[in-house]
Amino acid sequence: MSPLVLEVAAHFLQEGYGVLLKTRGHSMAPLIRSSGLIQVVPVHPEDLLWGDIVVYRQGDQVVAHRLVGRRQRGNNLCLATRGDAFSWQSREEISAAQVLGRVAAVRSRRGREIRIDTGWGRVLSLALAATWPLPQGIFLVFARLKTSRARLWGRHAPGL
Repeated sequence: MSPLVLEVAAHFLQEGYGVLLKTRGHSMAPLIRSSGLIQVVPVHPEDLLWGDIVVYRQGDQVVAHRLVGRRQRGNNLCLATRGDAFSWQSREEISAAQVLGRVAAVRSRRGREIRIDTGWGRVLSLALAATWPLPQGIFLVFARLKTSRARLWGRHAPGL
């Protein structure tokens, strides 16, 4: 994401508006995939709940990772985040000042939207957080099945 887009998105979120951001990377697979869209809504860091997907600044990048812990360090709130997909990825501690917002919905490349801030979407999101690193294994199994299916059937593979 360009620095200008980051600044514009941060400004809209600070003003109380939600934004749609295009995703890049695989650290939150299988829920969030590269080239999808995430709907980010403003949030006060104190209001974040365990299992929420936090969008924050990391230098000139924007990162979306799951909240897995929090603690007070003096007067400062520190948040621990981690991607869902990689078991070797350690927790990353961020400050409350880095937080831009919280992911409310995920939209796939095909346009299908999943709300993860309410109802069954929230349950799904919490299940992924609670069973970590299981999501990584599930993602790898489905990726392997998809590759094998494509080799066997070519373009006319039956859907999984």
